[in-house]
Amino acid sequence: MRPEKILLHIDKTIIEKIKNGERWLSLIDYLKDNINKYKRRDGYIQVSEKYLINNWDRIEWKKRMTTMLVIQSNRRISDINWIKKSHSKFPQLGSIGMYNLILLKDKLRYNQSSDSESSKLSDNSNS
Repeated sequence: MRPEKILLHIDKTIIEKIKNGERWLSLIDYLKDNINKYKRRDGYIQVSEKYLINNWDRIEWKKRMTTMLVIQSNRRISDINWIKKSHSKFPQLGSIGMYNLILLKDKLRYNQSSDSESSKLSDNSNS
């Protein structure tokens, strides 16, 4: 499973909970509980996201999955805190709409890095 799939799994769960009427604070509590559970596993290693992604195929499956779940869950807690703080700036958007802003930000971030890698590859092939 690629790192993006882990984020999709977390997002799918959060969106389902939003649709079921859960509040932002309960989503944060849910993510914190999961983080604590994952950190207690023997598969958790404390490394940066950059290191984890750069060495993805070299790290044991269980360790990379558990560690990426912790990293991405922490990211989503930060994102939800931003939503709570910024919700009044976007009164026309509901909870799902606000969460979709976060998803858009991630798509732009990941596409931008893959676009820059693609342009580097095409630049090298043109040389």
